[in-house]
Amino acid sequence: MPTVNGGYYERGASAYDDYDDNMSVSSHNTHSMQWAAGANGSHMNGHTQQDITYQTPLEERASYQISLNPRHKSQPPDEVSRHMLYESALVDCKSYGVLSLEEVDALKKELGRLMPRIEATQKKLTLENKVRNAAQNLQKLNGRADTPQNPDSPKKPRRSLLGQRLSNSSTIGNNNQIEDELVASQRRLEELHDTLRNLLDRRTQVEGSLLRHTAAILAQHQEQESGLVSSRHRSLDEDTVSEYSPDEFDGIRDILGGKTINSLSKRVHSGLQEEREQYLQNMQVRLERLNSQLRQVIEEAGRSRGVTIAPELTQTMAPDINTRLDQDLARLEDNVLVLEQGQHDTRAHFAKVQSEGNDNLNAMGTELEGMNHTLHRALVDSPAGKDLDELSQPPKGSDHAQHLGYLQTLIQKLEHVLHAHHEDKEALAKTAGSSQKLAEYETTINGLWEMLSVDQRGSSEEDTGALRSQRMSESFSLAAFSSLVQHVFDKASSAQVQQDILRRQIQQQRELNNEADEEKGKQFADLQAEHQTMLAAHEGLQDELARTMAVHTSSQNEASQLRAELANVENEFEQLRKTAEIKQQEHGELARQVQVHQSNHDQARNELLAVQSQLAVFTTAKGAKDKEMQDLESEVVRLTTELTMAKAELDGAYGSRAERAREAQAGEVDGLRERAAALEKELAGMTSDFQELTRESLDLERERSQLDTMIDGLRERCEVLEAQLSDEKVRWMGHKSPTGEQQSREQTSMLVMRSEFKKMMRDARSEGVKLLRAEQEQRRALEAELRRIRQSNTPLKKPLNEASVSS
Repeated sequence: MPTVNGGYYERGASAYDDYDDNMSVSSHNTHSMQWAAGANGSHMNGHTQQDITYQTPLEERASYQISLNPRHKSQPPDEVSRHMLYESALVDCKSYGVLSLEEVDALKKELGRLMPRIEATQKKLTLENKVRNAAQNLQKLNGRADTPQNPDSPKKPRRSLLGQRLSNSSTIGNNNQIEDELVASQRRLEELHDTLRNLLDRRTQVEGSLLRHTAAILAQHQEQESGLVSSRHRSLDEDTVSEYSPDEFDGIRDILGGKTINSLSKRVHSGLQEEREQYLQNMQVRLERLNSQLRQVIEEAGRSRGVTIAPELTQTMAPDINTRLDQDLARLEDNVLVLEQGQHDTRAHFAKVQSEGNDNLNAMGTELEGMNHTLHRALVDSPAGKDLDELSQPPKGSDHAQHLGYLQTLIQKLEHVLHAHHEDKEALAKTAGSSQKLAEYETTINGLWEMLSVDQRGSSEEDTGALRSQRMSESFSLAAFSSLVQHVFDKASSAQVQQDILRRQIQQQRELNNEADEEKGKQFADLQAEHQTMLAAHEGLQDELARTMAVHTSSQNEASQLRAELANVENEFEQLRKTAEIKQQEHGELARQVQVHQSNHDQARNELLAVQSQLAVFTTAKGAKDKEMQDLESEVVRLTTELTMAKAELDGAYGSRAERAREAQAGEVDGLRERAAALEKELAGMTSDFQELTRESLDLERERSQLDTMIDGLRERCEVLEAQLSDEKVRWMGHKSPTGEQQSREQTSMLVMRSEFKKMMRDARSEGVKLLRAEQEQRRALEAELRRIRQSNTPLKKPLNEASVSS
């Protein structure tokens, strides 16, 4: 940590430090640090990798079983090992229970509520951690004893940057207040740790329940498919054996029923044809889904680059399934070409960014070298230069570390000169006999001031103009000269930070380019994995660019904000206290509104559960009616078969009696047909009632989604207000009363912390708003997709003519 004028000066943390230390705590609390790092590493990354499992409907998960690791090339297991693994998985899943639809929806909704709460708690934990660290730094800053430059010289009370001495009573009172705030911050940090641990445990339980439910559903589905396959083979074997039964008389039953001899082979062929058509339809649906997802990725990438993607041409739906498959494959090829073109544009863009970064690094190196030469020349030419040790020549080249080290050495020499000048000035004020030496010191300092002013005017095109023009217009003073030297050191430090940021961006871009080159030779099965990798890399680069722009913007606005805050501290304190009271009232009002909306949401949910129970009753009644219809159809088929056989046997012997029996049987068949028609009519009425109930349930679902959106907005507003209130508490931490000598001490000690916390709170709020909006959009899209799938799977349009045709 560098020193300036006998006091400590803390560098402002960059955006990368804030991002990397998101869940870290101080070194004295080792257990909390390890637990928070584990939470970040396991749960956050786990949530990212499991989005495709927990945010995708059950009907679509089978189509997403594609490896997300393009580098993983495992050897395929043999058939025996695969079968053993498959059978052991089915045996393990037998003990799992299947949840109802209401329980699954409740678990998914609970999981959706837990994720924002976990993220909000983690952000609060990060803010509270930084508040605690700031309080510790402030305590060290206030409690540090000055170390004299000469071991033989006596210790003196520490001076501020303006040369004023602080009283011991104000320092002790300030230390006590900071210790109280540190204890309170540590207590809040432990409470947040406990809350986050409970939320993570609950999320693990919910995810485990959903996983067990999914495994049980898949196991039952596989058992049903195995049963259908075995029953189909058994029925084929029975039909084949019955074809050669001696009682059939070369297919007499088929002849009496009006069928041909080879109807069995046609039936088998028609079944195979239906299975093939069903397979082709499933393949066409999967291709359409993949095309739509790939198109969404292309549009998102285009919007992030500021490029408008041309819409796809609408194609007419072909009646042939093969033609539709060809159309979907052609669309997929076009989307892949567009994606490759976007990848090429991204590489060109980052190559341009890399070249600009190199130019900026060279310019910074040149500027640092010029500043070192100027300061060296100023110290050598000054009258006080002969009293200093021999100075080495400034380093040459583009090594920023050497330039910064040399600049720090020069600044220490300048501080030594200033300290000696200040002591000589006090001695002259007491003795009033050495005016000539004081004039020499003033001439030296004025010469240094003029040289630094000329150097800063020469580089005014690359620096912020507002602060420098204000400094140049001031007259010479010790405080202004110290501020100018500190500004030179800040500029060198920011150049080093920007160099590290650009080097990290270049390294990340090189790694991403190498990964993209290795993945070019993949087949169509690896297209989804490559898309996920590119999307993650693109989001990371966007975040890096946003943080870089935020750092650049904050560095430009920091100088003007510091002077405005120094002049308006007293007025701002009163305004902030009034604002805090107003926002506390608004927070209470919002809490009451949230309770009202929550009660409305619970009422709507109860109504939806009642409608769903009625729907289950109607579904049960419909199943009973369908079963009765099937029994009647089988009875009609049996009677028709018996009538035909009796007609064949008794036609020659009974004559007119057979005709009368046939008329009686025809009357019974007519009665059965009338009864079947009445049942069909009743079933149609039940179907219409079921449709009305479905429409009502959809309206209730739409109203529930609107209430959820309103509740999310209110929750987001509450979080913003809490973040603002925390910001105001942090800004006035350590203040008692802005009077007397304590006012200048508090303003000087809190100046760096206030700017750092302002930047940190702005970044945290912007990132939180972006994450919350993205999560809300994703949740709405998933809910819309789930409603569409439910509507498509609802048996509203089941054909009712099969029974009449078979009769």
